[in-house]
Amino acid sequence: MLDAMEKAELAISGVDYDRFIEDFMINFVVVRALEIVGEATKRLPMEFRERYPSIPWKEMAGMRDRIIHGYDKVNLDIVWQVVQKNIPKVKPHLHQILEDYEGPAGNEAAPEL
Repeated sequence: MLDAMEKAELAISGVDYDRFIEDFMINFVVVRALEIVGEATKRLPMEFRERYPSIPWKEMAGMRDRIIHGYDKVNLDIVWQVVQKNIPKVKPHLHQILEDYEGPAGNEAAPEL
C-alpha cells in the first residue's frame, strides 16, 4: 500500500496538472497505483481498520471500486487531487502504524501496508 502510494507520488513528481492529464503513461501508472492501494485496503481485516478510524479506509477502497468498475470513465481530476492532497495526509499515519507494530511492545505481526 505504501509502496503504491509512493509510486503514485513519484510518477507525478515534477509534473503539472496539464501534463498529468495529457500523458497517458503517467496517469495510467497513477491510476494503477490507486487500484493497488484500494485492493490492499480491502484485504485488511475489518477489526484492524476499525482500530485506526482516522484513516479513510472506506474511501480508499471505494476509489479502487470506482476505478475498476468505471474503466474508461476514471475522473482524472479526482485522481490528481487524491495524489496531491490525500496521499500526503494518509502516509504519515500508515508509517506510524508500522512503527507501532515494530516497536518494543509490538507482539503482533505488522500488516502489509
